[in-house]
Amino acid sequence: MRVFKKTTTAKKWTIELRDHLDIVRRFPGLADKDLSESLGRRILDLVNNKASTDPLTPELIRCAMAIGV
Repeated sequence: MRVFKKTTTAKKWTIELRDHLDIVRRFPGLADKDLSESLGRRILDLVNNKASTDPLTPELIRCAMAIGV
């Protein structure tokens, strides 16, 4: 996972990671880098859970609902 700005003048960060099918995905982040990294870790947790086919934990369910999945 990486968090970056597409341009030097961009206001929001971009989150890039590989999904469970090894496809590179990009998600819009937030204006704060630390919060964008945290959001990226939550998305990565969901991807890892999908890859392992384990049932979602209550924390991951709340995270998915907050993200809008």
